[in-house]
Amino acid sequence: MLINICDVKPNKINANMKSKFFFFYGEQGTWKTTVASQFPNALLAGFEIGYQFIDGIRAVPMTSWSDMKDLYRQLKTPQAKAMYDTIIFDTISNAYQMCYKYTCGQLGINDPGEAAFGKGWRSIKEEFSIIKEISRLGYGLVFIAHAKETEITDAKTK
Repeated sequence: MLINICDVKPNKINANMKSKFFFFYGEQGTWKTTVASQFPNALLAGFEIGYQFIDGIRAVPMTSWSDMKDLYRQLKTPQAKAMYDTIIFDTISNAYQMCYKYTCGQLGINDPGEAAFGKGWRSIKEEFSIIKEISRLGYGLVFIAHAKETEITDAKTK
């Protein structure tokens, strides 16, 4: 089959943000959360406190992975689906750390490598899949992450 460039139609952007994913990555203080808070009918899952300096944002503090599990349960309700279009995870790395700590605690270990046959890492992956399940509910998702510059040196390079 040959491409016919004379039949190409202009792209039309769908303004509906539902079921779309965005990833904001950058240094702290570069307005990532502020921009994300402007998405339609946004709810921020605050895994850090920076959102407290943004006027008008709807946010829930996430102090543990149990809070995240409760958020997921509530996001499945018709009331939440009618109220919110976008869920913001600020920051996704802090969310992962809470999931890691929660899962290790559930398994009674300090490090996932302590569980035989990869069970620790597998359990973290399964627990963190709550994020994937939220995406299947039809919300638009925004993931916020911080850039961290690190200098690495070895014998030959810096």
